[in-house]
Amino acid sequence: MSKDTITEIDEDQDFGFTFVDGETLTDASEVEDLKKRIRELKKMFLPLLQNLNKNPEKDMIKWPNRKELLDKQIKKLLQITDI
Repeated sequence: MSKDTITEIDEDQDFGFTFVDGETLTDASEVEDLKKRIRELKKMFLPLLQNLNKNPEKDMIKWPNRKELLDKQIKKLLQITDI
């Protein structure tokens, strides 16, 4: 045997990697799509929360046409989160 031949394998020194199928890895385009969806959700909900926070001392909120507005936002939400 030459001096470069390994006769014993130390299982603790496997460098910490394993093999995976290509399907297991997340595609970069999927990650970008998810980031885009998160940004869209933020743009939908942040204005609502900021407006609700504007006058915390007032007990009542005037919200005309809320059914139509909420239906529109619900439709958007379902489109954004449909996977």
